Amino acid sequence: MRRYLVSLLLLLAVVFGAPAASAQTLVTRNITTSGADCSTSTACGVFGVKDMPSIGIYLNVGSSGTFVFEATIDGTTWFAINDDVNAAGSATVDGAYFFTNPGYSYIRLRASAISGAAVASGFRGFSGLRSTATLSGEAQGDGSILDGVTPAIKATVLDLTSANPVAVAITDATGAQIVNLGGGGATGAAVPSSASYSGVNVSGTLRGVTGLSVGSAFPYHVAIVDGSGNQITSFGGGTQYATGTASATPTGTVALGWDGANVRALSSDASGNLQVEFGSAQTITATNAILTSSSVASDGSAGGATTMFVNGGLASTSAPSWTTGRQVPFSFDLSGGLRIGADVLTEIKTATESTAASLTSINSNLSPDAVHANTVIATGPQGVLEYNTAPVAVTTGQAVRAQASSKGEAFTVLRDAAGNGRGVNVTASNQAEVSVTAALPAGTNAIGKLAANSGVDIGDVDVTSISAGTNYIGKVRLTDATNDSVLDPCKTVAKSFAVINQATSSTTEIVATGTNTYYICSINLVTATAQNVALISGTTGGTACNSNIGGMAGGTTAATGWNFAANGGLTMGNGDAAIFKTTAAARAICLVSSGSGQISGSITYVER
Repeated sequence: MRRYLVSLLLLLAVVFGAPAASAQTLVTRNITTSGADCSTSTACGVFGVKDMPSIGIYLNVGSSGTFVFEATIDGTTWFAINDDVNAAGSATVDGAYFFTNPGYSYIRLRASAISGAAVASGFRGFSGLRSTATLSGEAQGDGSILDGVTPAIKATVLDLTSANPVAVAITDATGAQIVNLGGGGATGAAVPSSASYSGVNVSGTLRGVTGLSVGSAFPYHVAIVDGSGNQITSFGGGTQYATGTASATPTGTVALGWDGANVRALSSDASGNLQVEFGSAQTITATNAILTSSSVASDGSAGGATTMFVNGGLASTSAPSWTTGRQVPFSFDLSGGLRIGADVLTEIKTATESTAASLTSINSNLSPDAVHANTVIATGPQGVLEYNTAPVAVTTGQAVRAQASSKGEAFTVLRDAAGNGRGVNVTASNQAEVSVTAALPAGTNAIGKLAANSGVDIGDVDVTSISAGTNYIGKVRLTDATNDSVLDPCKTVAKSFAVINQATSSTTEIVATGTNTYYICSINLVTATAQNVALISGTTGGTACNSNIGGMAGGTTAATGWNFAANGGLTMGNGDAAIFKTTAAARAICLVSSGSGQISGSITYVER
């Protein structure tokens, strides 16, 4: 046991070194730029390590960065190295990094990427962190971990793919090694007696859950129970019927109805149509042209008296036959013509005939064309348009047809105040002819568009005596008979006034309220301190003149405007003419300054 402790202490002394001497700070380096090498000195922190067994470097990365560890032997060729603790070739976070010196001249931290400024401080070490020494001593001095009782027993090291761990034995409370940590058989194998189960608590007793083999799945057994905990083994019954199965008293899963007291099966006919019976009179809203029972033929020629026709009629190749008491539809031919019986036609009289005409004559008079030879399209002859080459003469009390042109177009006749019919003459250009029968009162009416130099007086203005090219009607311009003159906006528009009272470095704004252009007629201002003042225009979006900025008397900023000394200023314009204008319509006027001295004055302006 004593030899084991001596060997362990010697090993620790070699690995960790003697603690007698303390580390000394060498130098602090600032790293502010990045680079692929150290041609820019601020990209690296270089530490001389000649005659040093080791060095520790504390890195503060600043905001962020990646710092590569490199070393050189000859001072020219640099190569990558890893720190002794983390075995890392670079650092991205604050921390201490240690390096054993096997013969380096210099060690450096190079920033391959950086944001902000990093600081690296070096500390001299007095022993290497890594050791490759082999202990020697009493018979067992080879660096092995020995048994405390029998030194010949050494610890076993496993040679794994990425590590070399020491073999460890797990024992139970009596010190006996545990060689089997449990487990199960392969999937599909027989269940061994020692296998693990998914367990559930059944009334205080642990029970293993069993399963089923259903195809490729293996679900748990599940039991459905009622409120008392009894398993439900039956889920109803009855007969499942196929469509069309004969059954006098069906039971089970059939469509059922309830009459308020009893459950009853719904009934259908042989075609599968649901049979419906009304217990009392009901109001029926029809959505199709005919409602009929199954005993009525499709052409209406046979069947019981239960047919009910809602609207429309029945089309057929020939007139159907009916029996007494039947409810029948209107009868139409296949072209849509309505059939009318001969007994009805004998009662029809034409408007120009004093006696009943022959059925053929009446029928042809009622037909709009030869296709519907048996068609009546109205309740009488007065509902039919009639064409005659000349107007029909009628007497009082006679029923007449409406008259039509040769193209079937209805005539329209206007009546005068006395009740006389009057025709309207229309030209070939589809224009109605109008004649004026009375003279227009003088000086109060005009007809149509007047021609040039027509000699007509308009509002007591003589337009015929105006000499061409020398006068205007409407917009008035000043002229010297040779050149026209446009009046200045400051002469023609009422002026507005704005006060300048700026006490700080701010802005005086004349806000644009319309779509016009703004003109400055006069301006005067005095500044208490030396500063720059600019007159600009622009649009306002929360801040005065903050977009579409244009200079009105210089540049677009205070620095490019007027440069005044203390108590300096200006006076421009007398208000009679424009001296400045905005760079575009609907732009505000702003006075901006560079300093905080008081600026006082006024501006007169117009918009047009």
